[in-house]
Amino acid sequence: MIIEFIELRHVGPFVGLVQAGPLDTGLNVLAAHNEEGKTTLVRAAARALFDRHTCRSDEIKALQPVGTDLAPSVAIVFQQNGTKFRIEKTFVNAVRSSLSQMVNGKWELKAEGDDADNRLQALLQSDQPGRGATKPEHWGLFQYLWARQGEPVTWPSWQGEAGKLVRSQLVKVELDPLIEKLKTALGEIYDEIFTESGRPKKGGPLDVAVSELDRLQSDVNALQQKKRSMEEAQARFQTLGEELAVLEKEAITKRGQADAITAAAKEAEVLLKELEAKRGDFERAKDRLHAVEDDITELAGLQQTIKELEPAIGEKGEAVRKLDEVIVGLVGDHTRLEQALQAHQGRRDLLQNQLERMQNLLKWRQAQDDATGLDKQLNRVNKKNAELDRLEQQIAKLPALTPQKLKRLQELEQAIRELTAKIEVIGISVELAPDKAKKVTVTESGKTHSLTIKGGKTETIKTGQSIELLLETWGRVRVRSGATELKELLSQRDENARDLRSELSDLGVKTVGDASGLLDTRKDLEKDIREVGRAVTALLGEFEDLKELEAAANESSTLARNLETSLSPSAKDKQLALAELQADEEKLKVEVKKADQQAQQTSKEGRAVLDKLTDRRTQRGNEDSASKVLKERLANAGRQISQIHSRYADGLPAAKTKTQRDFAEAEARVAATQARLPSDADKLPERNRRAARAAEEASQKLQETKTGRSRLTGNLEALGAEGIYTQETELLEKIATKQAELLAAQRKGWAARLLHDLVERRKQAATRAVLAPLQDQLSSTFAQLTGQPSRKVFLDDTLQIRGVGRSEQELLQFDLLSQGAKEQLILALRLAVATAVNQDDRQLLVLDDVLVNTDPVRQERVLDLLQSAAQRLQILILTCHADRYRGMGHLVQIARDDSPQR
Repeated sequence: MIIEFIELRHVGPFVGLVQAGPLDTGLNVLAAHNEEGKTTLVRAAARALFDRHTCRSDEIKALQPVGTDLAPSVAIVFQQNGTKFRIEKTFVNAVRSSLSQMVNGKWELKAEGDDADNRLQALLQSDQPGRGATKPEHWGLFQYLWARQGEPVTWPSWQGEAGKLVRSQLVKVELDPLIEKLKTALGEIYDEIFTESGRPKKGGPLDVAVSELDRLQSDVNALQQKKRSMEEAQARFQTLGEELAVLEKEAITKRGQADAITAAAKEAEVLLKELEAKRGDFERAKDRLHAVEDDITELAGLQQTIKELEPAIGEKGEAVRKLDEVIVGLVGDHTRLEQALQAHQGRRDLLQNQLERMQNLLKWRQAQDDATGLDKQLNRVNKKNAELDRLEQQIAKLPALTPQKLKRLQELEQAIRELTAKIEVIGISVELAPDKAKKVTVTESGKTHSLTIKGGKTETIKTGQSIELLLETWGRVRVRSGATELKELLSQRDENARDLRSELSDLGVKTVGDASGLLDTRKDLEKDIREVGRAVTALLGEFEDLKELEAAANESSTLARNLETSLSPSAKDKQLALAELQADEEKLKVEVKKADQQAQQTSKEGRAVLDKLTDRRTQRGNEDSASKVLKERLANAGRQISQIHSRYADGLPAAKTKTQRDFAEAEARVAATQARLPSDADKLPERNRRAARAAEEASQKLQETKTGRSRLTGNLEALGAEGIYTQETELLEKIATKQAELLAAQRKGWAARLLHDLVERRKQAATRAVLAPLQDQLSSTFAQLTGQPSRKVFLDDTLQIRGVGRSEQELLQFDLLSQGAKEQLILALRLAVATAVNQDDRQLLVLDDVLVNTDPVRQERVLDLLQSAAQRLQILILTCHADRYRGMGHLVQIARDDSPQR
């Protein structure tokens, strides 16, 4: 495959249309700076060649320009086996795919949609993954011929059909066909039994034996589990009999203990209630004592507060008087500034009115100009719309014919031709050879015609299922065919013919060719409609449609009239030039601004005075409030002292002595009651509950054990009747038989694989015997690049590199080579692959900035090698180092058109 032309739209950094080509059939160099889209160009081409147009994976979405929802579109012109094709694909939105072929200098559409994708895949011998975007391993030969930017420099894998093809071209090995058939048969035997990874193949004899063995083993396990359950039940039955005697004794003992603890708990409960009441008396006596002590402390504090408040109240009164004097002066200053502010604002309002009128005059003048421009634009759009209406009327008169419907007509016509050919092959064939000239009347399919046959000549008549001949001087001959297939073919052909006539009649045409012409006419009209539509869109400019333009023109005209009506401009105003209006506007703006500044300054001074006045009033209010608070606190302290004295008729000292005596007596009564309680009285309620619960649980356990023993008796009787031991013996015998079948299948598969591998090793040995030409070719190319003719390249029988060196004893492994040497060796292999598969069709080799680690000396050798290879290959070099390839090949330019597409 070689590529002639690439076209992108809405791909990566290219929002508009981008074209690269035509490409030369030899060496092509595309040189551009970083991030100008070189790699994007090739990557998008690969996606168009190998991915389905309906794919929406991240690799496809990555083609969209960043931050947009535009649909990436790619078109490629390429040659395959001497035939020129064009593939066009649109991804993500409004997806489409079409494949065309150059025939007699014109493009003919061959397939669309999925059909186009499938035909392209067959042309390029590529594969498709189960889901998602393709990877290089799906690209057929192209995976070996595209050196991608930034890919790891590693020896390629030869997996898949493309890899096998390349290997067979690079190293030709032929074995005895009988041995190959034997190897294939052995492989099929192994594949029937095992998978590639060595596991039993699903549905194979080994898998069936394993499944059956697993089922039998599962049945044995279930039966043995049932046997263990029966044995466990027998042991449990014996154990339960022993437990019953123990549980009966335990139940009697637990009940006696519970009754004794309950009696002790009742006695302790009475004493605890008495103790609780005496503790209440003790707490109340303690509270009364604390209350008297708190009142004595509070009285002392209140008396100290009164001494501190009296001088503070006098200081607050003096501060209020001084603040009143300051407030009076500030009120006068604020009144004077308010009067000055009103004068400044009056002048500013007058100037502002004059400025607004001047600005409205300017708007009126601008509105007149806008209305004139929009009227002209509206006239141009109306002319184009009239042309668009005419074209749409023409296309409306055409029948509703689509490419799919035309394809259906063509398929019907082709089917009729094929069925007619089949009918002639398997239909009736009559040979007439009269001695003398005779006239024959032929009747077939209800139609009659005459036929004259010369004497001595043979006339062959071919027809379908029946024919009738009227022979002169002889009579009538009827010939019929009983072939069911012929009858079905005739019926199918007649049905297709009726369908074709009906559909052509619906379209108003006679032939499929006329229908094709109708579709071409429709496409031409649709193209003209699109072009006129784009012209209308361009004339509309920033407007969405004609209604919006008409609305804007009406709005502009209305605005101009309304402004003229509201302003009522004088004759002098109308005569003023636009420059005079603008100068007067700027003059008034300056005067308004000055008046504003004067008003703002006066307002600022007034606010400052007002802030100061507010602050002083706030201070006075705070001082007055503080004075009132102090006076209230003084009055409250006097009232609280009176309240404390009123609560104690005999005085505070006498009250304190009495409450202390009551507290000591209550404390003594609590101690006496506590001494009568048992030391563990607090634990007796819980012990009582625990003992009662233990007695009940022992009784329940006894009953459960009796019930369980009765149930076990029934289960043991049922299990004994099933014959478990007999069933187990039968299953073990079946397992032994199935294990023998499984072992036989394993041995058969292993033996087939062993013989298969022996044949494969023979083939590998044969491969090693013919590796020398390929090793010599790679060694020669690598020597040209490195300038070291003594070094050779050594491969193994799978075409993987073993090393590079003067001999096998001095091998240097591929992984130990420098990055530049690896790049050059992989380039040599790509050239070998391209040359090997170039026998039937010229191949494309793409090198995307892959020789970045090559020094200047080897770079020259690379250029010599590429120049020579370009005689047999198409080579496309993508590089950001234009100086390295100057003077070489055909320079490819990326032509961009970023104009907006409507």
